[in-house]
Amino acid sequence: MIAEWYVPIMMSQFDDISRTIQIKKMEKMKKIVYGKNWDLIYIADQGEYKGVKYFIVAGGIHPCAYVMCDPDFVTRHKDDWGGLDCINVHGGVTWVDDTKQLRKHPEGYEGMCFGWDYGHCDDWAGYWSDVDNMMYGNKKWTTDEILYECKSAIDQYLEVMEEERV
Repeated sequence: MIAEWYVPIMMSQFDDISRTIQIKKMEKMKKIVYGKNWDLIYIADQGEYKGVKYFIVAGGIHPCAYVMCDPDFVTRHKDDWGGLDCINVHGGVTWVDDTKQLRKHPEGYEGMCFGWDYGHCDDWAGYWSDVDNMMYGNKKWTTDEILYECKSAIDQYLEVMEEERV
């Protein structure tokens, strides 16, 4: 059973995230385009939420999302598979390293970050034909949907950081 206080808090957080997405739409978020060539990747969106920078990369075989983070956070939470044990995102965190190791990142986004991709089972794959992707019911992700998940990842990150301060 959900506590009576929990639902209003959830709705309040949803309203804040929805409002942020509407503002971002006016700031020229780019549409996710799937392709077969990693050389055509671009920054679909970038920004800051609650003081934490994030960015979304698209144009390759599948989009990816990244959140800048504290290196000590990574040291404390990196799991045996190279992800993070405390951030719940689509397919799990699949990448943790310095932005210098990425093919593409926005200018001014230097340092440690964690990321995840939308190239899992049931996700649209740029290396497959549209017919094959549709036949298997694969999903094309939108910039809005990925932005929403970036905000959720940042909320989780900040919550863990706050818990560790206490």
